[in-house]
Amino acid sequence: MQGDRLAVHYSTRDPRVVRALEDFADRVLAVGQGAERVLEAAHADPDEPSLRLAAAFFWLFGQTAQAQAEAARHLDVARAGAARLNPRERAWMDALDAWHAKAFDAAATRFEAITAAWSADLLALRAAEFLYYVLGQQHCGPRYVAHTQRLAVEHGADPDFLAMHAFANELCGRTEAARMHAEQAIALRARNPWAQHALAHVFVREGNGDAAAALMERWLGEWPMSARTVYCHDAWHLALLHLDRLEIDRALAVYDEHVWGKTPDSVVEQVDAIALLWRAEMAGVAVGAERWQSILPHVRNAWPTLFMPFVSAHYAYALARAGDAEAAGALLRLADARAAQDDDEARRVWRPAGRAVVRASAALGSDDARTAAVELDPVMPVMTRIGGSDAQDDLFRFAYVDSLSRSGRRADAAAFLRERISTKPASALEARLLGALS
Repeated sequence: MQGDRLAVHYSTRDPRVVRALEDFADRVLAVGQGAERVLEAAHADPDEPSLRLAAAFFWLFGQTAQAQAEAARHLDVARAGAARLNPRERAWMDALDAWHAKAFDAAATRFEAITAAWSADLLALRAAEFLYYVLGQQHCGPRYVAHTQRLAVEHGADPDFLAMHAFANELCGRTEAARMHAEQAIALRARNPWAQHALAHVFVREGNGDAAAALMERWLGEWPMSARTVYCHDAWHLALLHLDRLEIDRALAVYDEHVWGKTPDSVVEQVDAIALLWRAEMAGVAVGAERWQSILPHVRNAWPTLFMPFVSAHYAYALARAGDAEAAGALLRLADARAAQDDDEARRVWRPAGRAVVRASAALGSDDARTAAVELDPVMPVMTRIGGSDAQDDLFRFAYVDSLSRSGRRADAAAFLRERISTKPASALEARLLGALS
């Protein structure tokens, strides 16, 4: 464990359980392989509530119906043993309960309270970071950086904290601070895929694609030794850099070798694959029906979960693009019903933006650009609420340009794209898109 993390106290005195909990925390914080070992520990000590909390936390990252059911099973056992938990662990149980109920903002608030009361608990910061992703990381950027800033004095020499701190700063446009913290993290531990991820975001924001691609190509060989989620996602960033530089063959080679097909039932892999193919199509690449057909069976199993609009929008495009109009229509009806509910998430995101982005995505997948533009027009100012990071939400910014252009509103498309690139040099792809609109 890193320095101050040793200050985290557990209710159990069983050294085997403590080692399992510490190992789990280290692996999750480093985005390393093997976090699922905590499930084996929970199976070996089925009545230990602290292990059940860790197992529930592991499953909640899954974003699927099965993951929700597994998390519920572990939470039920933890709740039954709550009297054996210490105050920090009981606070974790409350936060995980809110997360499982999809009360995402309430869950993030509870994890923020945990790090305020127990500042050594960096795993609670990692949990909050994921919830900011669900809530929209760019939208939550100031909230995220305020969270990391108050922990910086205590954890400023921890490479996993610095990686998160770098990402929080990048989301707020603080590129120099983000770069500094990411480079500090990598200096402390060279294999640091989350700090490298933060740097990828800095590169995108700065428009320095050539240097970024060269650096990330150098790191590509070590990413398979990390958790599949970050390996896939960092490779996705590299493929996007190639696409932005109009290196189409290299982008698709990274997609085929590193992004799609290793864990195709993973939501992270599905979303990254769909986003890359969709962007490639908007760049004028003939993606090929077979690529969409390879994704379709996995999306068919996943779309009814309706975890957050960001994910559902990707599924809506993929279903429509692959020709499954029936499933796409069912997803739209489900999104409409979700927006009509009277709960915090419906009021926060599904009604103001989520439903429209999902409907626009399905329309674009069916080549109905006019409907997509009409859906997106009123919601683009609040689009970042739907989930995802700033780089991920760029998909929908480009989709808006695409919908405007293809529906005959070329001047509007050019104006939006110019605003998008007003703070950085245009990539080769952006320059070509803007040239085509002029």
